[in-house]
Amino acid sequence: MKFRNTVTILHLGDLHLDSPFSMLDRVEAQKENAAILKVFKTAMRYTHEHDIDIVLISGDLFDGDKCSTETAQELCKEIKALPECRFVISPGNHDPYSAESAYSKIDFPENCHVFRSPSISSVYYSELNTEVYGYAFTEKELRTDPLSGFKVNDTSRVNLLVCHGNVKETGHADGIPDISAASLSAGGIDYSALGHIHTCEKLFHASDSLGFTATTDANVDTLYAYSGCIAGRDYGEQGRKGGIVVTIQKDGIEKARIEAKRVVFCPWVYRAVSVDVSAAHDICEIARRAINNIPPEPPRMKRHLRLELCGKLSPKITETESVLSLCELVELQIRAQLTERAESNEKAQPSTDIKLNSIISLTVTDQTVGEKIKPAKRDDNKSLKTDSRGKSSVKDLFIQLLSIDLGSDDPKTRERAELALKLGLEALE
Repeated sequence: MKFRNTVTILHLGDLHLDSPFSMLDRVEAQKENAAILKVFKTAMRYTHEHDIDIVLISGDLFDGDKCSTETAQELCKEIKALPECRFVISPGNHDPYSAESAYSKIDFPENCHVFRSPSISSVYYSELNTEVYGYAFTEKELRTDPLSGFKVNDTSRVNLLVCHGNVKETGHADGIPDISAASLSAGGIDYSALGHIHTCEKLFHASDSLGFTATTDANVDTLYAYSGCIAGRDYGEQGRKGGIVVTIQKDGIEKARIEAKRVVFCPWVYRAVSVDVSAAHDICEIARRAINNIPPEPPRMKRHLRLELCGKLSPKITETESVLSLCELVELQIRAQLTERAESNEKAQPSTDIKLNSIISLTVTDQTVGEKIKPAKRDDNKSLKTDSRGKSSVKDLFIQLLSIDLGSDDPKTRERAELALKLGLEALE
């Protein structure tokens, strides 16, 4: 019998469908979960368009034991729509398999296999000459190594592993199995699809305890990888998110030839960027530095940005009194500069090709050392307008802050102040 010798795999993990998003209200939490489910659908469209043979989901498909009826229906609909593709799921520590879990209550399509035991088992696809091994968390913790002493059934097959676990060389987490990289190679696994680590989207050689980033190599033993989460949910999950596409060629007992690449499915990204304010002459220069430090992204990528101001402010800035904080001043100036660049139609450099409408959220934090900007006191500024209770409104304070520049004889200074006023009032609204 002549076996097909090329198999294409999509490795996904840590989708955390139906996350609680406890810091949001119910409606906003539903929107966030719908967005993550939409990212999964994007991955499934890619699966169809690129004729993926097997989708491996390496744990934490769900964020907990339960999932909504709508999520279950949409998930099964997507899997069922790809009958020629095989899906293999290894439940993780967030969604362990049990009689009460979502896995037991969802009627998955026939082309989907879910591991149910903490002991390693396998499913064999003869038409692909491929065997997929894996195990399941059945509780929130799994402390033993299910791969201890493990050997594949047939080394002539394409042998895959999908699981939630930590390879010892990449770290340790309590309650998560510590897997030996050497055991992966010795056991005969060609590719290990791992889950649990959300931000370690790297490829490693199991025969390389230093964990060098992998390259295409006909002599590779075992390639193991964390796909990272499919979509970022906060600043603990920074960077472009998606999955890993793996193509394996194997003839008989020869070593597998493996090619792997990252594919981005999530249309938004979280980035925390440090901005050194040292020796900056004014707020404008700090804003320029912040913009220049923001990593470039693909044109349609949306950004959640947190800019962390560090270093020491120059005396010229700290001697200024302001009714707005340093963070507020920098944020307004960033918005003004981005708008000004867009309106001037200047050709932006790759590192500064940032559109204001690509920013979903912008947060500026102050981690500077030394003197701060002095807050303006109402007693020292009698001209500030007040409301009916005798308190200054934020809008009036903001207008007062810009009043000098708004009346400047310099057209450019006046134009910049008018733009800052427009954007500032919109932001305050």
